[in-house]
Amino acid sequence: MPAGFTIDENCLLVKTPRGREEITLRSHDLHPLQRRLLIVADGTKTVADLRAMRLTQDTDDIIRLLIGKELIAIERRVGTMPATAAAVTPAPAAPALTDDPHKVRQVKDFMMGVAKRCLGLLAADIVERIEKAPDARCLMSLVGQWHMALRESKKAHGYIDGWLEEVSSGLSGDTG
Repeated sequence: MPAGFTIDENCLLVKTPRGREEITLRSHDLHPLQRRLLIVADGTKTVADLRAMRLTQDTDDIIRLLIGKELIAIERRVGTMPATAAAVTPAPAAPALTDDPHKVRQVKDFMMGVAKRCLGLLAADIVERIEKAPDARCLMSLVGQWHMALRESKKAHGYIDGWLEEVSSGLSGDTG
């Protein structure tokens, strides 16, 4: 779970085309609870409804994982205008991010290298998104997906927290 991120309980979650394909093909090796949450994410239930179903204690973690794997998406927030990015909001007091393109390039290279080593061919999607990130703010928005993908890798076990700290400090605006 990316530290400092919350999911708005008023969001409606909907299966993506990839998620509908997963229901049929079972190609992403989801655990039963992950699959169950994917199935019930039908665009009619809010995050609060899914939490109330008490499928698991880790409902928010599973939602983040399924979003990271692009199996579900945020359709809109109940009672507001449609919004996808507003549903996952950073916690207050986020650190300032660097504007140094050299530091951003170093962090990108690190994240892509780790993803390729730990995820192999499965890294293609996240590597492409990391490469396309134009600045530290956009790159930071991908850190959660990168982190969740690595949590699924046996090769990353024991290293993930250190790598996350390295990426966070690399993107911070601190000069020290």
